[in-house]
Amino acid sequence: MYTIMIRVLWAKQLSYSLLRNRGQDPESFQLLGQSNHLLAPRTEQSSFSFLLAHRTEQSSISFLLAPRAEQSSKINIDEIGYRTLTIPETLPLLLFVDMDGFRHDYLERLDQTKIPNFRFFIDNGVKARCVRNIFPSVTFANQMTLMTGLYAESHGVVQNNFYDPVFNETFYMEILHQNFESKWFDNGGEPIWATNEKAGHRRHSGVILLPGNLAPIKGVHQKILLNSYLYNTTEEIPYNFRIDTIINWFIDSSNPINFGVLYFPEPDESGHYFGPDSKIIDEKIYELDNALGYLRHKLEVHGLFKKINIIITSDHGMVKYQNKSVNLDTILDRSFYRTVSEGRNVVTQIIPKPGKEDLVYKTLLKHQEGMYVYRKGSQELRKLHFNDNRRIMPIVLEPKKGWIIGNNDTIAKFEDKGLHGYDPQKVSDVRPFFIAYGSSV
Repeated sequence: MYTIMIRVLWAKQLSYSLLRNRGQDPESFQLLGQSNHLLAPRTEQSSFSFLLAHRTEQSSISFLLAPRAEQSSKINIDEIGYRTLTIPETLPLLLFVDMDGFRHDYLERLDQTKIPNFRFFIDNGVKARCVRNIFPSVTFANQMTLMTGLYAESHGVVQNNFYDPVFNETFYMEILHQNFESKWFDNGGEPIWATNEKAGHRRHSGVILLPGNLAPIKGVHQKILLNSYLYNTTEEIPYNFRIDTIINWFIDSSNPINFGVLYFPEPDESGHYFGPDSKIIDEKIYELDNALGYLRHKLEVHGLFKKINIIITSDHGMVKYQNKSVNLDTILDRSFYRTVSEGRNVVTQIIPKPGKEDLVYKTLLKHQEGMYVYRKGSQELRKLHFNDNRRIMPIVLEPKKGWIIGNNDTIAKFEDKGLHGYDPQKVSDVRPFFIAYGSSV
């Protein structure tokens, strides 16, 4: 069974027609917020995914709010089988603000008088209890999910670091040139910024520092911040400079964007270094609140604030490291296998040497005190939607909450006090937050 995803449709009637045409019951869908234009499956869960994706047979359920069009013209849309689609003369504007590693409950613990800008967007918009992100709850995988609506097994960016057996190469997020190579990112999934650009009719996209945004995808070259080499080196770029850049893109006189992504590396980095319970996390959030205030001011100065829809969210949350580890050197001979890790000693993929797969798997099964052991093709990995991709190795290890997986060398050097990567269904602390504001909310 698969989910029918819906392209950007600015008309409620056409949305219902498309659902009926595809055998979906419109009565089982509901409007998100006060939007009259985009439908989401009814659910009793208060947490939800929220991206717009396109029609696909391998997708997580993801949606994006779409604004009302006051004036419209018509164009032919052949691919969905309808003669006309209403689009606005004045393009709808959407700004997607991504704050890395922002746990769903961080705001609740703070002095609310010190976060007036977060409070403004919550009080005048909507806030979800949390977002149900994907496994593994790491940055590159979830950022691509945010932009495509696909699970990691479908968009192919399965971890921060991953091995591709066809290329016989490993992608490492820290290697600069790999971040410019489409082969790592253009694997079937189409980011919303690419979809927006391909739609034409004066639609343009701009992305500030989001992981995976440097390489062309589907032949699309969106606007990027030229020195946005790597997501984890961006803390040197001032927040206000990022905001000024994306505002300038929205007001550009020749080719203004109508969809923008604005990325901030905190509170993720501080969460790793100091742990999610540290007061330093609170200080970083106060800094982000100041950035939101500056963003509000710039939008108002340029007459955009009442026209734009804003989503503020994150890729994952954070868990406190419990100083517990699974040492593979005490379980297996290193000559029997090699590993692919996401870089923080959490989810680890195992590549057994030829003829050793059964031995490695059965040996690992005997040592599950601090980890879950999955074999490719198993029901567990299929349930996690982390199975059907060549970049997923024969054995996948997931540590239990607060644990890490490593060997004598990596465990001895491990210094992080905060972790993520765990299955969000098992560990709710890795779920991020979600706020939306605008005329369509």
